Amino acid sequence: MTNMRSAVPNTPSTILRKAIWSLFAFSVAITLGIWFFWGDSVDELFARMEPTKFGWALLLLSMGLPTVAMRWKSLLAKEERERANPFFMTALLMIGHLLNTAIPGPAGEAISGWILHKKYDVDFGNSLSALLVSRILGLVSAFLIACTMFAFAPFIVDPEYVDKLVYVSILLGVLGLAASSITLFPAYPKRLLNQIRTFGGFQYTSIQRLFDFADRLLDSFIETAKRGLPAYLQAFFWCIAGHSMVALGIFYTVEALGYSVSWTAIFFTYSSSIIFSLVMFMFPGSTVGFDILFSGILHVTGNLPLEVAVLVASVVRFHQSLIAVIGGALMLFSSKQLVEEAMTFAKTQWQSSSSNPQDSKDTAPEN
Repeated sequence: MTNMRSAVPNTPSTILRKAIWSLFAFSVAITLGIWFFWGDSVDELFARMEPTKFGWALLLLSMGLPTVAMRWKSLLAKEERERANPFFMTALLMIGHLLNTAIPGPAGEAISGWILHKKYDVDFGNSLSALLVSRILGLVSAFLIACTMFAFAPFIVDPEYVDKLVYVSILLGVLGLAASSITLFPAYPKRLLNQIRTFGGFQYTSIQRLFDFADRLLDSFIETAKRGLPAYLQAFFWCIAGHSMVALGIFYTVEALGYSVSWTAIFFTYSSSIIFSLVMFMFPGSTVGFDILFSGILHVTGNLPLEVAVLVASVVRFHQSLIAVIGGALMLFSSKQLVEEAMTFAKTQWQSSSSNPQDSKDTAPEN
């Protein structure tokens, strides 16, 4: 059996190399995809591209991570917010993206939170909790945008897809309410969790470890909730601003390629596809699932040829990956010691959770 400890790379250089090779492989895949779908029409495709709109698209897409940094900062304690630098936090998010492409699980979030803790004397629990809560708020705001676009700013779709989109909107609304209630009122699910974990069928070691993790997470959510409604409203503002800029960047990407599409369809497509970000950081390469879903929905809502939708998704993914590699590389070279310390911390935590094989077995209670 492969040792799980090997899942954590030894050096930041390993992370960077893996990320660069991943970006290279993705670039080759995009090139082959364009050649496959268009062939002799590639020259025509790029001849019709509007450079000005494409420039605006790249600028707007680039504003996604800085707004995530601002909503993260909004949820820190007051004195911690004053110390934290949003530009450095943006770089942390970039390296977090790199780490998540090479390490299973939400390692990028944990390591980013630890580096912020060391750099600006921010409590590690506050740092990680604020980042995770900001992620959930990002999902909640995306769900609300998707439902709003579908309900009040309809776009033209084929009748055969209308019912499916209604079901998607209802699902997004339910998930949005559930996620927002857990984030805003974490004490209630914590009490429910403590009651559920006492049931006889949940007394296996591995299941109890999941309950322990959820309990600690909810404790950190409770601490973050003490920041008050103004902090949450400020974070929510940055959520909406970030989603809007990225969605507009996608809109201009489509327009730059010479195709016409409803901006409401773009907002719905992008917002509804973000649900896949729930699993992105759990499995390396799972961003492909987001891209597939995004391409499919954009094909339906935007009435675009499937190959155009795939190209748009590829451009967006390539841009985000390139930004993450550049920012992550700068972070590695400018703060290499901090990154190495953070990875050592993550590796130590990983090893401590798997150091005793006997504890990891599922053992049923005797009674």
